[in-house]
Amino acid sequence: MLICDTQGELLYCNPSASALLACDEHEVPPIPPQVRQAAAGQRGEFRVSADGHERIFSFVAVDLALDGVTLRLLQLDDMTARQRSERALKRRIEFERSIVSISAALMRADSATLDTCIEWCLGQVGQFFGVDRAYLFRISADGATMSNTHEWVASGISREAANLQEVPVETFPWLMQRFLEGRSIHVPRVDQLPPEAVAERTEFEREGIRSIVLAPMLTSGGLWGFVGFDAVRGSIDWTEDFELGLRLMAKMVVGTLQSVELSAKLTTMAFHDPLTGLANRQLLEDRLSGAVARVRRHGQCLSLLLLDLDDFKSVNDRFGHEAGDQLLKQAGARLLALVRDADTVARLGGDEFVTVLEGASAQQAEVIVQRTREAFEAPFEIAGHRLTVRPSIGLACSQPPHAAIDSLLREADMAMYRAKAGKKAPAQDAAGAASKQFDLVNLDQS
Repeated sequence: MLICDTQGELLYCNPSASALLACDEHEVPPIPPQVRQAAAGQRGEFRVSADGHERIFSFVAVDLALDGVTLRLLQLDDMTARQRSERALKRRIEFERSIVSISAALMRADSATLDTCIEWCLGQVGQFFGVDRAYLFRISADGATMSNTHEWVASGISREAANLQEVPVETFPWLMQRFLEGRSIHVPRVDQLPPEAVAERTEFEREGIRSIVLAPMLTSGGLWGFVGFDAVRGSIDWTEDFELGLRLMAKMVVGTLQSVELSAKLTTMAFHDPLTGLANRQLLEDRLSGAVARVRRHGQCLSLLLLDLDDFKSVNDRFGHEAGDQLLKQAGARLLALVRDADTVARLGGDEFVTVLEGASAQQAEVIVQRTREAFEAPFEIAGHRLTVRPSIGLACSQPPHAAIDSLLREADMAMYRAKAGKKAPAQDAAGAASKQFDLVNLDQS
């Protein structure tokens, strides 16, 4: 309690008030004039700085008449701890709201939007904590390199992601050892890193980093990557909140990335041939339906090539099914290289392939047929041998109004078998033995 006259002159400071204000009974308490001159019934707050710390006090002014003299009592209350708690609670609520927002955004992300979403999330967390950079590094599948895949920077801060691609993990042994142990790294002063972290210190100083905090992204398979905050414009004494925010971010992002990658893998398995990676029958039907709808709408042609490999069974019988699989993969790759991105190459099964040429006329499709024949003139390198395997190709072209998909496939199938039946009988070699439909040259002899 303080007692002042009505002019604001301090008359008395009791021991409790002296203790609150960190002064002894002989010192004048650091009370601002506007507080000492407060009117009766007035309430408010004031701040006092001492020893580099600020304390917050509330007060209420009450007039007291004593022997005809009006005195003003100021009742003080230290609000520092309470306001700190209130600020901490408010910040925690804001942080939790931010985490909920980030979590919701990541849950909605798919393979097409994930990269943008992650950088947005890094920006949200980076701005909340007031850092200069927030970023994500990913470890390569073989564990040999790491790359800065996502980055957010505050205004006026340089980006570093382009300089940090496929960096050998062995470059930073001190860092990687701690990550592999599942430990976060918080460095308030980069210039105080231990001697064994000389490589890390050199890199951090190159990037202008004064303080840094990093958290590993761990999965059942080991170290997946890590996320980090940089302070460039000034040093930061990292608190538990920084590390907590970073760890939560790491956990959410790695969970989302794994989920999206698994979804993409399952989609690939469902719609692509596992051997060649080409579209399977299900995806072919979907692509054909879309192509037919588009060419009908725009009055365009639709061409379809169906082919199989002559004497494929002989390759399997002579060199084994593994060699046959290699032949199918290489054949699929050659077919894919002949068409536009908008076209579709699919494997129907066995050694049968389909190429869908959207908007291609019969003349344009004939050019692709000829290019396909030429592409198959080059030998395939299979099981230590060079094999020349030629295709039988059937071509079906549809013009507006278009026939049904089934009719188009049947027409291409019949054309392919007519092409196969129209080929000449196998030639005879000098010994009178029939040669195969492919040419064989041992690589060791070529």
